[in-house]
Amino acid sequence: MLARKRPLCISGIKVESGTRMSGILNLAERPALTLGIPITVIRGSKPGKTLCLTAGVHGCEYVGIEAALRISRNLSPKQLKGTLIVVPIINLPAFQTRTPYVCPIDNVNINRVFPGKREGSISHQIANTLFREVILKADYLIDLHGGDSVESLCPFTLFFASGNRKIDRVSRQLCSMFKVDYVVARRTAGASYTEAAKAGIPAIVAEAGEKGLIDEKNVSLLYEGVHNTLRYLGMIHGAPDRPHEQTMLYQTTFLYADKGGLFYPNVPAGTRVNKGTIVGTVRNIHGQTLQTITVPSKSVVLCESSNPVVEAGGFLAMIGYLDPVRVAHS
Repeated sequence: MLARKRPLCISGIKVESGTRMSGILNLAERPALTLGIPITVIRGSKPGKTLCLTAGVHGCEYVGIEAALRISRNLSPKQLKGTLIVVPIINLPAFQTRTPYVCPIDNVNINRVFPGKREGSISHQIANTLFREVILKADYLIDLHGGDSVESLCPFTLFFASGNRKIDRVSRQLCSMFKVDYVVARRTAGASYTEAAKAGIPAIVAEAGEKGLIDEKNVSLLYEGVHNTLRYLGMIHGAPDRPHEQTMLYQTTFLYADKGGLFYPNVPAGTRVNKGTIVGTVRNIHGQTLQTITVPSKSVVLCESSNPVVEAGGFLAMIGYLDPVRVAHS
């Protein structure tokens, strides 16, 4: 927990108790580059926990970005015990150019290179600056995601089962503060939530939204989930809602195209399917089937491509297994 008797300093941004400050985190190795990470720090007048809220590591996941922006605008320091650090758009180059998945400057997925490198490419520098200057100063991390501009998605939460019982227990409890039906326990190498948990910081991902749209239902889901978490942590007044009952998915896999073509989903995201169910096909431009995608066990389709055009190795779907099964990709 951060001391409250002196100003909180984050990359030169000083925040007194009972105030709100917004600014830009500049990258250590490229201080002259007109690129930074927007940040708002809301510091309550009373001491408490420090929660870091991030969004926009993928620049077209607008529901998470919008929820983070609304929280940073609407939460008053007078309401707050402790400190809320909001980073609403991590991947500003992708946001500005409407680029899904990666940073367009170096074509790297920032959420696969945490904790980053000071001397690496731009994505490594963004990850490193954010991790050193912000995440490591927090007691908890919530990273807001959603279906990218080419994805359909069923809302879910996610945490890294690190093996540290205390960290995992708290992370799992944070997941239950969001009213979604599924929670996934998985490790994503180089993701912020994975590296935070390894550093002893309970961390989760909350996913909602799809197809590059801002819809009020999913924005509200994330917005209310963060506020419920703040109540659970004792950072704002009121009792949290009861933990939402969720189905735990201990194994997941991503399905990819063997060859380029057109992807035709057979079931919408959020559908529970039985072993052997065909969840989609890939066909060439002449309509010939190149690949039939089936599931090896009872599953739920968490996310799938909403754009028919896929290339070899391209993403098709993310599947969560409701029954134990060995999978090639987890």
